[in-house]
Amino acid sequence: MGSPLPESLARQRTVALTRLDAYHKQLLELFREIGVPQTDWEGRLGNIWGHVVATMQEEVEEEKRRVRTLTQNIDENGRRLLLLASQLGQAVEEPDENLSLLELDRVLLARLQQLQARRDEVVATMKLLREEEAALCTQLEMPPLSLTAEIPQEADFREVREHVRMLEGERQRRAGALQALRQRMYPLLEALERSAEGELESQAVWAADGEFPLSEANLASLEAWLQRLEAEEAANKTEAETLRARLGRLWARLEVPEERRTSVLASCTGHKPSTLRVLRDEVARHEELKRQNVEKFVRALRTEIAELWERCYYSESQRAAFTAFTAKTFTETLLEQHEEELERVRRYYDTNRVLIKDVDEHQKLWKKMLELEERANDPARYSNRGGQLLLEEKERKKIARRLPKVESDLQQLIQRWECQHNTTFLVHGHDFAAYIEQQKLDHQERKEQERVERASKKANQLEHETMFGARPVTPAKRRQGGGGSPSKQRRLESTRLGSRLRAPSPGLGRTARTPLSLFNPAAAANRNASMARTAPGKLSARNVSLASDMSYAEFTRGLQRLQATGPALLAMTAARAM
Repeated sequence: MGSPLPESLARQRTVALTRLDAYHKQLLELFREIGVPQTDWEGRLGNIWGHVVATMQEEVEEEKRRVRTLTQNIDENGRRLLLLASQLGQAVEEPDENLSLLELDRVLLARLQQLQARRDEVVATMKLLREEEAALCTQLEMPPLSLTAEIPQEADFREVREHVRMLEGERQRRAGALQALRQRMYPLLEALERSAEGELESQAVWAADGEFPLSEANLASLEAWLQRLEAEEAANKTEAETLRARLGRLWARLEVPEERRTSVLASCTGHKPSTLRVLRDEVARHEELKRQNVEKFVRALRTEIAELWERCYYSESQRAAFTAFTAKTFTETLLEQHEEELERVRRYYDTNRVLIKDVDEHQKLWKKMLELEERANDPARYSNRGGQLLLEEKERKKIARRLPKVESDLQQLIQRWECQHNTTFLVHGHDFAAYIEQQKLDHQERKEQERVERASKKANQLEHETMFGARPVTPAKRRQGGGGSPSKQRRLESTRLGSRLRAPSPGLGRTARTPLSLFNPAAAANRNASMARTAPGKLSARNVSLASDMSYAEFTRGLQRLQATGPALLAMTAARAM
């Protein structure tokens, strides 16, 4: 049995039944009053009760349909609620089991609407992020993230936000790169007197920030374009320098006034195409003048070539290889040959300028060393009282330390150069190591030759002094009797005579200018025997002072014996001197 009806419904039912009973009685009375046959009462009342039952039945069916609708709604909303809560990552609270269908339907619907609002908010937020991402991807020409979830999760938000941050950083980096390209671009276009060529270049020049598609391909294309512009600008700069240098040489050879040169250079500054056109025209005009002065130009070129040959340490064979250098018939072909040779040697010099400079330094040090050696052999250097000898000695030691190091470093540089160029670096036609070795050998030979010449000169001097006596070393004024008393002059003469005949010191290892044996053979024999018995450096004072005791008569007799001895004794004396 069902649960008892509420009091209000029970009262409503009682009232309804009472009223139906009253209406039923009134209807019967009306039938009697009207005179409706009793046989018709049942039919008519049956219709009335059937209508009441049908109405009640319709109401029951309607409510049954409502129950089914509510049940379907509850089921559908429950499924949607569970799905949406799962997509949003939220938990679903179980409804009260005592709720009626209507209450349960309202509860589920309310919760579903809340989740839908949350879903719409999440989707709208994600949509904004995706729109920002799409804008960045469009500008950078990069693909967006691929998200499969209908409703984004928190992980999706993190991924999209991280992607947007990455895209924004990449956009800033590429925008900076574009700005750097533009800073290079504008001066180049001005220097080349050009405008942007294609659509991309025009966009790079004129598009506002944020409008230029910052793809890697576009930036790479701009970079390649700028490199071409820079190469063209560099070529123009090189050509301008070449034209100015060429023009300067033409001016120098044609003896163009300085005022004209200054005027042309002032109007042709920089290396823009318009400047190049002016320089080309100027060079062409002077080239025509040059052709009218071929011989003059050839001779000037020969001077320059010879100077460069000398600076590049060219040998005679290397110079002779350019046979046009000695040609006598001056033609434009000969002029071109000289210009080509000059350009070739100039390129060689410019390419190896550092190496040639090091060779120059080595040669300067070598020449300075030779100069110091020559000074060291000059007897007059000892008369200097200003400290010059000390300075020369310091400089000699400095060069002695530096020259081997410079030579070693230079040989290493030359070895690297020869490996790079696969050829031999020549100095006066020789390998550098062989060249400096030959320099040293030549120097030793010169020193040896000078030593032999000094020894020969000394031998000749000794021979001359042996025959005619030594030169007086006193000043001319004193030798002419310019001062002093007669007794003093006699003492001086006696001193000079004794000094000429004095025996040499045993430690010197050579005979005196006037050997004792020439004047007194017996004394010389005794002296030689005494020296043989006495250790070197320990001769007695008696042996040393023999010559100083010699009288003028003994000197005269010795000179006579010398004249009678002949050339053999002179040769022996020279041999001893050597």
